[in-house]
Amino acid sequence: MRNKWFLFSFIMILSIFTLAACGSDEGENASESENEATEESADTEENPTEESSESAEYKAEEIGGEVNLYTGRHYETDQELYDKFTEETGIKVNVIKGDDDELIARLDREGKASKADVLITADAGRLH
Repeated sequence: MRNKWFLFSFIMILSIFTLAACGSDEGENASESENEATEESADTEENPTEESSESAEYKAEEIGGEVNLYTGRHYETDQELYDKFTEETGIKVNVIKGDDDELIARLDREGKASKADVLITADAGRLH
């Protein structure tokens, strides 16, 4: 009987310490950082300045003014997004459409010489 009480008490104390360790403060700090970042981006979106547009133009020039997108998605709304991206950033989106497997095989063939900057598949599960 005494051994059972000891074992039960030991398991309970161990459980309490384990649960206490799971409730660390890191999550709270991360949430605060995310909130601050969200507030800063909201301020930037609400009050765009010449400086931010100049930096966007600089980045577009730095990138080369275009991005090559391989996509397995075939939706009209996607083209609207690409057009809006080009309008807002000045970066032209070159869209190469194809079947997911076909595009993944193309990336494998091209290797490091691939001109693709971004790959969007219709099913993220296909990426392995």
